[in-house]
Amino acid sequence: MRQLPKILLIDDNETNVLLVTKILEHSDYIVKSVFHSREALEVLKNEEFDLVLLYIMMPEIDGFEVLDFIKKNLQLTLPVIMLTACHEKRYIDRALDMGADDYLKKPTRKKELLEAIHNALGETSGSESDTTKNKWFDKYFGSALRTFAKKKTVMIVDDNVSDVILLEHALEEKKYKVISSHDGGEALEMAINEKPDIILLDILLPGMDGIELLKRIKQEESLMATPVLMVSCIHEHNYIQKAMEYGIESYVTKPYRLNKLVSLIEEVVSESKEKPSKSIKFLT
Repeated sequence: MRQLPKILLIDDNETNVLLVTKILEHSDYIVKSVFHSREALEVLKNEEFDLVLLYIMMPEIDGFEVLDFIKKNLQLTLPVIMLTACHEKRYIDRALDMGADDYLKKPTRKKELLEAIHNALGETSGSESDTTKNKWFDKYFGSALRTFAKKKTVMIVDDNVSDVILLEHALEEKKYKVISSHDGGEALEMAINEKPDIILLDILLPGMDGIELLKRIKQEESLMATPVLMVSCIHEHNYIQKAMEYGIESYVTKPYRLNKLVSLIEEVVSESKEKPSKSIKFLT
């Protein structure tokens, strides 16, 4: 039986630790998380890991010092991927010069995180086996069943990347296909091309605000029947009223309970296959 790779996550941000841990455990990695650099140094002395995910801006002892300790005192070949909310090139160059295998900008997206880990560990992505499975499926069951089994698509339009990543991961666990856009202007074109089964739409967006985007979505013949959930921190009545006039399915106020929002999405997608909802749902 294959032994699962063990990853040490060093980060003082609890939200990021929770997010990354869920992604990795769902992808068959063993994760140990540490919130303080001093504790991380002790853990590294006493336990063996296959890879380290290390945030640069740690209090007391920063990520560069921890990286230096790993490369000088432990395995020189132990893969280290740096996590940083600072996008300055000098930090990235310094990390790579010190021996980091890769760097990822926070908040970390699931696909980028897993690709970086696969590369650092020399793992295959699994695309070949997926292709083999698809050929086998087509051979014995045909395209009709493949169409029936097609994942429902959820489109998220929100410029808060952390919110998008958390929701994206929760929906993918429920076997939804998730697409996202951070800009109101590009979101309309994406929706027309992708034709999602449901759209989650924030109000405060760059390029085009959510109310205007909602209006244009409902003017598109191919999208006018697509259910739209407005998800926003704005509680003002005039915004809610305007969204209702344009035909939203539900208005969700931030901050929301992730499990409740996912349940609402499942409910709306299920209802939309049968008949349009006659009442607006509010989730607070």
